[in-house]
Amino acid sequence: MGKDFLPRGSGIVTRCPLVLSLRRIENSDNEWGEFLHKKGLKWFDFERIREEISNQTDRITGPSNKCLSDTPISLTIFSKNVVDLTLVDLPGITKVPVHGQPLDVEDQIRKMILSYISQPNALILALTAANQDIANSDALKLAREVDP
Repeated sequence: MGKDFLPRGSGIVTRCPLVLSLRRIENSDNEWGEFLHKKGLKWFDFERIREEISNQTDRITGPSNKCLSDTPISLTIFSKNVVDLTLVDLPGITKVPVHGQPLDVEDQIRKMILSYISQPNALILALTAANQDIANSDALKLAREVDP
């Protein structure tokens, strides 16, 4: 698949769910993406896809990097180099609100995450920083609540 197209940066980068569907196509050497909010448009430049994810995030949550939303961005990637799979990228768990974030930012993120990982067909990929003690991983703790 093309270049890395997920948002990059510091702070809360993922501020709303990104539902990423990978669809295998056999009859084309081309790879492209299609957004649900831009029906009918094919995106062949993966840098532009990354920019659109960022722009749509700002349209949904505001450009301030403060707000969150449970409104998802839906993107489908078509390629002969993928398997049929749907992934959901969710915000990381934030404990302490910073820079004007809502005081209940941790609760908002926790509720959003639980709404996705509680689905019976969900496989949970809990990410933890390599420099963090795995015994203190908030992601693993939340995953264990749903799937002991």
